[in-house]
Formats: sequence, C-alpha cells, structure tokens
Amino acid sequence: MGEDFIDAESYYGGGSNKFKLTFEEIVMRHLRQICSLSCDEFRGGYTNKQIIALPGGMSTKNETYIPDARLRYNQAVDTLYDLIFSFFDEEMEKKDDNLKEQEKDCKDKDKKVEIKRNMLRALCSLLKRLNFLREESYE
Repeated sequence: MGEDFIDAESYYGGGSNKFKLTFEEIVMRHLRQICSLSCDEFRGGYTNKQIIALPGGMSTKNETYIPDARLRYNQAVDTLYDLIFSFFDEEMEKKDDNLKEQEKDCKDKDKKVEIKRNMLRALCSLLKRLNFLREESYE
C-alpha cells in the first residue's frame, strides 16, 4: 500500500508545463502590476467608516482601511528592483547610487513617489538593455 509523494516545488499540474513561469514572465507580470498601480490616484491611506442599519432599529459601525496608494506603488517598484538587482550593469549601478542618495533623506511621500518613478524608468531601461522587453506580437 504505497503512496506517491508529490514534491510541491516541482509539481506543475500533472506533468504539464502550462503553469510553469520563467523568470522573465515573473518580471513582466510584476511590471504589469506596477503599471496598474500607477493608473490609480496616489492618495494617502485612510479609514472608511460606515454605519450600517440592522433590522430592529439597531446599527453597527464598519471600518475599512484603504491603504496609501503611494506606499503600495513604492513597494512594488522596490520589489522589481529586488528581482532584477543581480542583473545590474555599470550604467544601472551609477543611476542606483544617485537615486539612493536622493531617497536617503527624503521624508515627503510625494517626492518619494517621484524618486521611485525615476527608479522605475531606470529599471525599464535596464530591462530593455537586457532584452527582457521583447517586442513580439501574438495573433
């Protein structure tokens, strides 16, 4: 009565490679997520408070925290940075030193977003140099 053991890290859906992701696909999916975050208004975090009426004349208070969109964007850019850090070339290292110096003493959240936008531009330029951003179309 032997049981088959399936190693979760090497399992791809019954031997199919349809769920297997390459590193490039992971980077591109994350870049897509950053683009999605950048389409939203960069507003600060806040708590949305609602009073909900219940039957019998009772009510309850519901509070939902809405995260700071600027911090989410900054964190997403930092994650992309971490993903491709080992691929940095000399040009990217120079830009990185400059941007890190700007960010070091910055306390203003809006200014930090601008620094992260510059970081994202530098990272995308690096991805282009590394040929991550292939210009292919599928029909």
